[in-house]
Amino acid sequence: MFQSLVRFFQMGGFFMFPIVIALAVGLAIAVERWVHLNRVKDANKKTWDSIHQVLAKGEFDKAREMVNKDT
Repeated sequence: MFQSLVRFFQMGGFFMFPIVIALAVGLAIAVERWVHLNRVKDANKKTWDSIHQVLAKGEFDKAREMVNKDT
């Protein structure tokens, strides 16, 4: 399996190097975006959970202060 992959790469010649570099850059960007978006999603959920409790109690001024402080 590995030898056939190496052979395929070798037969592709010089043009395989830019393709592999583009693949590596694309994967790095995709992984970075996935990590960042998951981090932001978790932070947003935490913020919403705390604000939702305040809104459910009807304390709108306190919720407004929390939102303004968070940004």
